[in-house]
Amino acid sequence: MSLPPESIEQGRCYLADNRAYPQVRQVLHIHSDGRVLYRSRPPRPVRDRWARGVCDLKAFALAATREVPYDWTPASDKQLPV
Repeated sequence: MSLPPESIEQGRCYLADNRAYPQVRQVLHIHSDGRVLYRSRPPRPVRDRWARGVCDLKAFALAATREVPYDWTPASDKQLPV
């Protein structure tokens, strides 16, 4: 599932599931020509392991499955049994 491009906002983090493992991507800047400058990290935070990237807004939105907190991990998704 992807998000609508108009819902992508600067400063927010999104989960991108377009690879063998999910990535957390934080939008740093959305340029007027539609390019998105972002930084990404693996699912489990590692100090200073953010990498920068640039892509088209439509491609970014297509890869994003949902908005997540900055410190998201797969374990934070697991809910306790009721």
